[in-house]
Amino acid sequence: MDVFLYVCTMRRDDFHSDFGSKIFLTEKVKELDRITLLTQNITESELITRAAFSFFEALHKRYPPSRDIFIFCGPGNNGNDGRALVPLLADAGYRVTCYHLGCDDAKPLPTFSDRPLAFHQKPLLIDALFGAGLNRPIEGVAATWVRWMNSVQGVRIALDIPSGWHGEENNIVSKNPLNIEDVECDELAIQAIVRAHLTLTLEFPKLSFFFPESACYVGEWQVVPLGLSTEAMDSIETPYKMISPKWLRTLYHPLPKFLHKGSAGRVRLFAGSPGMMGAAALAAKAAYRTGAGWVEVRTPKSEMQLMQTMVPEAIVRDVNDMAMYESEKEDSFSASGAGPGLGISELTTTRFRDFLRIQTKPLVLDADALNILSAFPDFWQDVPSLSIITPHPGEFKRLSGAWKNDYQRLQLQRYFAAHHKVIVVLKGAHTSIALPNGEVFFNVSGNPGMATAGSGDVLTGILLSLIAQGFSPHESAILGVYLHGMAGDMAAKSFGQRSVMATDMVNNIHKAILSILEIGEQLS
Repeated sequence: MDVFLYVCTMRRDDFHSDFGSKIFLTEKVKELDRITLLTQNITESELITRAAFSFFEALHKRYPPSRDIFIFCGPGNNGNDGRALVPLLADAGYRVTCYHLGCDDAKPLPTFSDRPLAFHQKPLLIDALFGAGLNRPIEGVAATWVRWMNSVQGVRIALDIPSGWHGEENNIVSKNPLNIEDVECDELAIQAIVRAHLTLTLEFPKLSFFFPESACYVGEWQVVPLGLSTEAMDSIETPYKMISPKWLRTLYHPLPKFLHKGSAGRVRLFAGSPGMMGAAALAAKAAYRTGAGWVEVRTPKSEMQLMQTMVPEAIVRDVNDMAMYESEKEDSFSASGAGPGLGISELTTTRFRDFLRIQTKPLVLDADALNILSAFPDFWQDVPSLSIITPHPGEFKRLSGAWKNDYQRLQLQRYFAAHHKVIVVLKGAHTSIALPNGEVFFNVSGNPGMATAGSGDVLTGILLSLIAQGFSPHESAILGVYLHGMAGDMAAKSFGQRSVMATDMVNNIHKAILSILEIGEQLS
């Protein structure tokens, strides 16, 4: 079934989706430009001049003049942006050499020394060959230029998008190396795609920039302004958005004076097993630190004392006390979740099914809860609508099946969310949040240091706490993912990315919340 058709026929709910800035498909760029030209009464030449000035300002801030620049311009608008940039760079004191495709095909390419150059000595290689509208492989002279750029010492900078890279789907399987210079893949060498160190993208990032496979090509990306009209941005719809903290601020309200621990949010967490109690403890601590007033952990009787010792504030119950399941009132908890350190034993699977059968409110499910659902797909019938699941790519593959590239993975994520009527939080750099109505929000907080054991357990606790406090599941997913990333960023400031631990994230949740509140105060 066509994924786009499926998600577009889903009924839109009452969720306020303005918690992010729009990410447009490349097919919409011409329409955005057209409306801007019309509503602002400017020419295409004036719009190109704007783009050139924005590119120039970004380059000038990063790289001082008196530096060699080689700029490669193609025949279309991307090339026009590059040609308009040349005199700006030259007037500022850069030594600029320009190659125009079609005119300078026979012009010799420069020869650089094999001697390693310091960063400030490396020339800037600016790619203005082809923009987002390219729909074919790069061939001929242009391909020769691209391969030359990729092979020599230089800082490669792409204007808007690396030439040969597409804004949405790319049929590339890369190793996603930690360092762009460490790429050792025959497929990358064969294909003519610029491997940029920096991409200066106009007005909004391209969808593919949020995918892991883009790391070798896009490098670091920076949005530069083009001045597209508000009418253009508002009139064209897109299911893709980038989380904006200024809108998240609107979710927070002062705590009521007569708040008590019961009304502050009651969390129930089915978690933990021998040797994995740290996961349960991290989730419980994160739930408290995010604002929950009461956190109850259901765990094996043999681990109850350990759990109580690690989190004295937690209420700890025996997960195998069946009388408790039968007598429990669903309304006594405002949020429930399962998964951290749970295990997948036969007894645990049975208790998890018992746990699901008494649920009527949206859940937060992670880790082994998802592994059990993968093994027993019929359990999905007991998962309430609007539950939040938080798989990493491996867990999601077990749930949904394999994909060929990251764009297909995104469409599979959207389909899964719509089909099961759940919110799919696919963890990673730029964590994506797929809602049942087809919308997807990409996170912009967080850092590689968060790739550490326990990080996902912290996220589970944050999400549970937000739902318990009265945020809707949609709001909780978007706000929670951003808070989680910000807590990781705060921890990295203190310890450095390489030394971040999950406990550091818990200990910085309060700073993340305060940072969102401060952003709101600055904008008000």
